[in-house]
Amino acid sequence: MPDRPLILFPSPERADREHKTPVFTKTVRPSFGRQFTRLQPSFNLLKNAFEQKALKLQQSPTGINPEFALVFEIIGTVDNFYTAVKNTDGLEWIFDSEVEPFNPDDDFYQVDKDSGERVDDSLNGKLYCVMSNQQAMAQLLSLWQRRQNGESDVFKRGFAGLRDIFTHINDIRKWDARDRIAETHALDYWRESLEFDGDSPVPFEIELFFRSDETKRRNAVEAIRHEIQSLGGRIIQECVI
Repeated sequence: MPDRPLILFPSPERADREHKTPVFTKTVRPSFGRQFTRLQPSFNLLKNAFEQKALKLQQSPTGINPEFALVFEIIGTVDNFYTAVKNTDGLEWIFDSEVEPFNPDDDFYQVDKDSGERVDDSLNGKLYCVMSNQQAMAQLLSLWQRRQNGESDVFKRGFAGLRDIFTHINDIRKWDARDRIAETHALDYWRESLEFDGDSPVPFEIELFFRSDETKRRNAVEAIRHEIQSLGGRIIQECVI
């Protein structure tokens, strides 16, 4: 075994612990008037999307009441939002999840509680996803408009979560299937399969949001079956988890 050099360490010395003054911050949110201005275009897009989907489904043999998964990007958390969703006809809770921290901007940022000076730290947030039909969306839009008109008593008992969600929204949009397709690289797989053998069927899986209502689960499957069959495909197997 070869000789190894000796490493001589200096005598240990006790160092004083560095004390840092803790900084306590609070999150500054925009006024509701500002929220209305910045988010009204998003609400209008959702309203138009519902109307267009309703028109399309009226001409479809499925005749299903149009629904969208609405995604709320929230700065912070709204603990009582679940209760508000449960008490609102036409809304159904799907999931919530932590998201990457938001960068501060002129609407949402943090300030030092003592000095009042702005602190450019990132902001924590959550993503809430709920299923909404057209009637629930109309009610949400009505509450949004009435709150803007100064009606402070529009949120009855059990609906405080809707009031709070309005003040915490960073963005609202409908769940976009393109996000999931991009994540799984399904388009790349389909293109490669078609280039390799364009005459053979391409197998793939579709994962649906789980709905607590069995009828809604069946309707969703039938809607997909109709679309797939209209394109010359077929469902090989299905299961409920």
